[in-house]
Amino acid sequence: NRAPGSQTASRVIRAAQLDGEPIPALLRPFVERQNPRVELRGSMGDYEITVEASCQTKAAAVSLCDETVEELQGILGPFLYSLSGERLEELAVQGLSHLGKTLAVAESGSGGLLAQRIKAVPQGPACLGFEAVTPDRQSKSEQLGISKQLLGAHGGSSRQAAAAMALGARKQGETQLGLSITGIFSDQVKSRFQPGTIHVALTD
Repeated sequence: NRAPGSQTASRVIRAAQLDGEPIPALLRPFVERQNPRVELRGSMGDYEITVEASCQTKAAAVSLCDETVEELQGILGPFLYSLSGERLEELAVQGLSHLGKTLAVAESGSGGLLAQRIKAVPQGPACLGFEAVTPDRQSKSEQLGISKQLLGAHGGSSRQAAAAMALGARKQGETQLGLSITGIFSDQVKSRFQPGTIHVALTD
């Protein structure tokens, strides 16, 4: 609880993780602190981390908040992607808009969620030149022009399929960049790959 007459300051940072020690475990010592207070929210590997410090003066609270964020940077390392709270899709759209580039997206297993997140950002629809949901080999072949031989040899959730999807999406959309995601998102799916196998590809 905040002491009477105290001043507070807060920062929001964001981190993402696909492997390694889970971020909640890494941050447990910080979450257990009383001041500054560190809250962790997130799911599916994307986390919002709020740091709130309380001190006698505003300057001291800001300083304590910034010192804690620096500590978190050292712990999170490359998992940390935003020091001011922007989401991944917001940073991606900012970068695309700044560079004047458009993006094509092809998804398998994620049901179009990647494209939806991009379109939810202001200026996102203007950056997204093509989107396709291709859950099976036939749709990958028909919508993205991927050869059935490649899909038969390596599988629709393979690294090779992800690369071909990104390239096919870029060609179909006539965009500067192509992004794809494919994998096994459920243990109910029969595949040569283990559940949780995810491949992401980006091409220009």
